[in-house]
Amino acid sequence: MRRLVLAALAAFISGNAYAVCPSTITDCPFPIFNGMTSANDINMLDNKKLNMSTDGTKSIGYQTSANAVVLTNSILLSNFGFTTPQDQPWIFNNPTNTAIVSYDSGISRLRVKNVPVQIDGSLYLPGGNAVVAGSLSVGNGATVIGSYSGTSDPALTFANATFSGGAAAVILGDNSSLQLSTSSSGFALTANSTSNKTILSFGGSPIFTVDQGGNAVFSGTLTQAGAFTGLATFNAGVLITNGALVISSTTGTIFQSSGPTATGGIDLTATTFSGNSFSDGRVTFSGAGEVLLNSATTLATTTTTGLVHLPHVGGTPTGVPVNTTPGCLWNTVSHTLNCYDGSAWFHSTFSSSAG
Repeated sequence: MRRLVLAALAAFISGNAYAVCPSTITDCPFPIFNGMTSANDINMLDNKKLNMSTDGTKSIGYQTSANAVVLTNSILLSNFGFTTPQDQPWIFNNPTNTAIVSYDSGISRLRVKNVPVQIDGSLYLPGGNAVVAGSLSVGNGATVIGSYSGTSDPALTFANATFSGGAAAVILGDNSSLQLSTSSSGFALTANSTSNKTILSFGGSPIFTVDQGGNAVFSGTLTQAGAFTGLATFNAGVLITNGALVISSTTGTIFQSSGPTATGGIDLTATTFSGNSFSDGRVTFSGAGEVLLNSATTLATTTTTGLVHLPHVGGTPTGVPVNTTPGCLWNTVSHTLNCYDGSAWFHSTFSSSAG
């Protein structure tokens, strides 16, 4: 051993800055370099490892086949992080070299190329934005419960947003509903492109439907707490059951029918409403209580219409009218006019033939 030390010392003095251990010596002291500069590298043979533990299980070495430095049975621990040269990537799937993570200084973004990023836990974006340039595929749906810590912002907001080419903010597939409640049997909104309808349903049953023409169908009853105002036009008609119809317009037609396709009724197209008066040109109810029957024109002697028709009986009337104000009817047997004035019946006899 003394000879080895003396040889190393002699080599150092003569100009050699390192010692060469004989390959057959297993107990070769390794020099300690403390502040020394060497013009030569420390070389190891290809595919040879530098053991990092006394049992030889942990090592580091260069493998020619992989063209890489290989760390065996050990983790690479950095106290200050890892730094790569500007715009140089991390490559994860040698030798195909397609899984790449790099920082793109041109757009100031971290880029993951050619592979998806899977997050088995939760993704938190406190104060940041999630930007999706392509399509977003979610296997089990995206769920947001309440507000995340530190903010009361809603889960999804499009405020003053402009979508290119008039694109919609949210698109649902045909017949795919937008659930409006946490219960599966609650409210849902669905668009059907086949029938061109939008349907609001509850428990799977439609309660309101509107089509592309603006036609609306209610499954229940349309109720207004106050008065309806501003309802100007009913193209098909109005059906009112157990209610009242008030016409505030000056023209129109009232139908009594089981549907909106009535062919008969009271035609009010030539009717004038003024204060408490009503006139259709033949019958007039004045505000003073007068009733005028077809008085606006003189009928021809040959007329067959426009007459006043009285109620009639086939014999002498004997009943006492409920309404005791004067009322009249015609006896078709005796050809007499009978009137009840509140106390008794009175009649007048008329001569036969027109006069």
